[in-house]
Amino acid sequence: MTTTAEAKGLGTLKECEDLYGERRCEFAKASIGEVSVYDWESAAVFEKGVLDWFNIPFSTEHYAELKATLTATYGQPCGTRTVDLQNGFGARFEGQETVWCFKEGNMTLHQHAERRNGAYQGELDFFMQHAAKPAKTYDRDAL
Repeated sequence: MTTTAEAKGLGTLKECEDLYGERRCEFAKASIGEVSVYDWESAAVFEKGVLDWFNIPFSTEHYAELKATLTATYGQPCGTRTVDLQNGFGARFEGQETVWCFKEGNMTLHQHAERRNGAYQGELDFFMQHAAKPAKTYDRDAL
């Protein structure tokens, strides 16, 4: 588990702010490999001092390059799929998702679509896998 202090110590993060019970941090670098990303929208979110998730938007024209960079770094993805998408005007189009699975969580590279289809932004995100909370049991006679 990566903590805020560890990530800052590695130079991965710069400024952080507490917002809605979470600590949201900006990344120190606005690129993945050689690909520039939208740093003003990127965020790493920590809960109780530990990484919970991150999201890094990018231009979809770099999807193939990012996929190759991530595959070279993390190995073959555990899954790929084509997804049906719809924009705010009702236009439908296909997008691609590539997933790398880790014991800590999953990292997904999303290609929402090409510009000609009305969308141009992709995203790289990672979500920690949390142990499921135990189900609550109730005394039926008390209900």
